[in-house]
Amino acid sequence: MIGKLQNAINDFSLLCGVKKIIVALSGGADSVALLHSMLNVCSENEIKLEAAHLNHCLRGEESDRDELFCVKLCEKLGVKLYTRREDINSYAAATKQSIELAARDKRYEFFNDICTPNTVVATAHTASDNLETVIYNLTRGTALKGLCGIPPKRDIFIRPLIYCTRTDIENYCKENNLDYVTDSTNLTDDYTRNVIRHKVVSVLKQINESVEANAVNTANSLRYDSAYLTKQADIAFNELYDGESIDTKGLNSLDYAIKSRVVARLLEINGCSVSATLVNKICDLSQNDFPKFSVKKDIYCSMQNGRLRLVSDLTDNTDYKVQIEEISLKDFEKLQKINSLLLKNTFDYDKIVGKPVIRTRIEGDSLKLPGRPQKTFKKLYNECKIPVHLRKNLPVIADEKGVVWVMDIGVCERARVTKNSKKIGLIKYLK
Repeated sequence: MIGKLQNAINDFSLLCGVKKIIVALSGGADSVALLHSMLNVCSENEIKLEAAHLNHCLRGEESDRDELFCVKLCEKLGVKLYTRREDINSYAAATKQSIELAARDKRYEFFNDICTPNTVVATAHTASDNLETVIYNLTRGTALKGLCGIPPKRDIFIRPLIYCTRTDIENYCKENNLDYVTDSTNLTDDYTRNVIRHKVVSVLKQINESVEANAVNTANSLRYDSAYLTKQADIAFNELYDGESIDTKGLNSLDYAIKSRVVARLLEINGCSVSATLVNKICDLSQNDFPKFSVKKDIYCSMQNGRLRLVSDLTDNTDYKVQIEEISLKDFEKLQKINSLLLKNTFDYDKIVGKPVIRTRIEGDSLKLPGRPQKTFKKLYNECKIPVHLRKNLPVIADEKGVVWVMDIGVCERARVTKNSKKIGLIKYLK
């Protein structure tokens, strides 16, 4: 297993520029093996190693057992552990999401909160997980992106075990006398992924024992192809899009692989769900002018005078009232237990340069979120899928050094709240 881990680190430059690694520790065999194996790797490369465990509170006493196991394991290994508890069921109900999506949101929020510059989060995704992901996407119906599987490296996340199979992990734990906990839900066929793992993968391995490694190699090749096509589509989109509409003459001159991605990008930045059926329909209709048709509630697609556009019957004339309230770190910690999203709407008042002002976006605005590179508002709004018609009036807080906070995006890295903060600005806003 160690050889495969080192190969993944080298092949995908997983440690380049990294000063600290936080292992996402669930307590299962995969994450325990990852934490243990990274001890030597980090020591040899002079990288600080820590761990983080999020208790989703989904399995009652079993969830608490997993948390306690992680605490004791990290104490034994001498690794600092971050822990957090989230009521995922309540959050999923409040946001009208599936349990899986709600849990993912909270994990990403947790990791972003604890990451500092030059820090990455190592997750224990394996070659076995990658194969299951590819099969799952294939059965649902997917384009090239879905067949690329789990990326070895994306944003602040790295996957050092991506070449390792589940068998490799179990053997490593046995050889090193490592205890781990087992999620009881993984033993049933109540979830689609478990059906794939228990029934589909076992049959594929009868055909070829190397199916997991082959799936990783194929996904890597497809990922390179997808990255190139996406890059070309981005170039074409920037050339054809004027901020409101796309030149259809230029669009129709593109190869379909690029054309479809340009259309998908237009849908994304307008907060619309992207499906192959919708993209194909727009691509076909773009050959001629057509009356508008609905692509989402209150969002319509039309093509007139050689311009393809998505328009909204709604205009955002909302007057957002934003207030800044000063609180102490002690009050902040109390509020954070009630609302874990608080970090997105608080800043360290002592780090503000001059007097903070409340305004809307202006040309050239950009923001550096904690643990992430500096990005323009346009890129941040696109990534967060904030509809175009809402962006103009979203409030912004800035000081003499630049943007401090943007509604629905978060606070900048330089003004983030830390354990050393004394005076904190709590941002409240009402429509």
